[in-house]
Amino acid sequence: MLGKMLRFSRKRGDFHCAGLDLETGRAVLVKNSPAGPEVVRKAEAEPRPNPADTALALLENLDAPEVPVVVGLAGEDVMVKTLRLPGDIGQSGIPDAVRWQFTDAPEGSIVRFAVLGQFPGGQYEVLAAAAPETLVKEKAVPLRDAGARLLATDLRVCALWRAAKFLAGQEERSLAAVEVSPSGARVACGRDRLEFAREITGENLEFEVRRTLGYYQSQYGAGEVAVVRFGPSGEVEDARFATALGLALWPFAEPKLDFLPKKMRKARRIPEGASVFPGIKAWTVAAGLFFALAAPYAYALACGVQARSLEREAAALAPKVAEVREIRAERKKLEDWTGIVESFDPVPLAPILSDVRYAAPSKVWLTGLELTPEKDESSAPRKVQKDPAVNTDGENPEEALKQNGQPKPAAGQIRELELPPEPSRMRLEGFSLDAASVGLFRDNLTALPWCERVESLKVEYDEKAGAYRFEMTARVKGGETGAEKR
Repeated sequence: MLGKMLRFSRKRGDFHCAGLDLETGRAVLVKNSPAGPEVVRKAEAEPRPNPADTALALLENLDAPEVPVVVGLAGEDVMVKTLRLPGDIGQSGIPDAVRWQFTDAPEGSIVRFAVLGQFPGGQYEVLAAAAPETLVKEKAVPLRDAGARLLATDLRVCALWRAAKFLAGQEERSLAAVEVSPSGARVACGRDRLEFAREITGENLEFEVRRTLGYYQSQYGAGEVAVVRFGPSGEVEDARFATALGLALWPFAEPKLDFLPKKMRKARRIPEGASVFPGIKAWTVAAGLFFALAAPYAYALACGVQARSLEREAAALAPKVAEVREIRAERKKLEDWTGIVESFDPVPLAPILSDVRYAAPSKVWLTGLELTPEKDESSAPRKVQKDPAVNTDGENPEEALKQNGQPKPAAGQIRELELPPEPSRMRLEGFSLDAASVGLFRDNLTALPWCERVESLKVEYDEKAGAYRFEMTARVKGGETGAEKR
């Protein structure tokens, strides 16, 4: 009889997850299997103004109305940063360091991060992002109210990387996944793991994509990078479903973030189809009586065990608490000094750089600028005369001469000071989207009052950068610039 009372039913099966690309109206259903995640089916639906309507239509076309779903976030309101944090802060110090990086985020933003790995020197490589809570709720609340089992809300750029690795297999090579969608463009780069990610909005998306790829290749030592394009202009099979596939892989692959507020996460870990139904009144009454009698004793025992455990944990955490307090004190000092520094008005220290900046057309960007004396000029230091009896730097001249081992000069005696030679030659290197802009840049430099003999040494097309690489030289006149002197 007792065996019959304890008998219950549980539906068992593979765990399924649906990735819903609400922006383009595409969905992918994935299940776990002994060999790894497996794509079950794909579906499409016309995007609708209400995201809940689009989601329900996609789930109906997938023939999976009850499966957990993951949706993506993107756009100009989403801030994405790839951070390198010092290794000495430890894992416990990463949350505070990440929040410090998003002090400029709008108030009420949700900040999430994922540790991508650690460099040989101990630095942490972290992917961090911030999104307004209002944007998250615009995506999540309608789906929840419509009855969808919302599992997570992740970044589209994270989903893009998971899909790229899933489709590329285990090949050890530098990989860059690129997607251009109505909300903007995004780039995810890495080798065995994600190393750099960027969310791009605004104009000139293709130019920014190429610039991002060049930055990753040069800064991360990636060498030859295999670029795979997804979305409407994708080059691989089923490229249009890449984001939906990456969202569906959220439970099975890294990196992954979840911007759902805590109140909306409480039921997300329930496996699909898992349900327990004892359904017998006798067992319910017996269980209730048992717990009513045993609860006080069990509670007292549990409190004693928990108290001893908390005492041990408090003793172990005491050094860490002292360390955190010290870090907070140092951080307060840094914030105070930051406020003092920001209160000063900036003073232009290099008017030459300002002139060169405004002379460069919009399609030109510089990668190097070097100011040196002319090769055919004397490199000897300049000499100026100074009366040692006149003190201009707040130092006792007699004491200074004595410390330098020089004899005390007679009154009115003039001595010479050596200054470094003035720069008279400027060398510039950079890239341009077209050859005409190189010529325009040269003409603009020639028009500057302090610049003459501007020559183009080299202009050639760089296949990897997708732009013209150029080198120029110019002669700098006697220190006159177009910027106001202070």
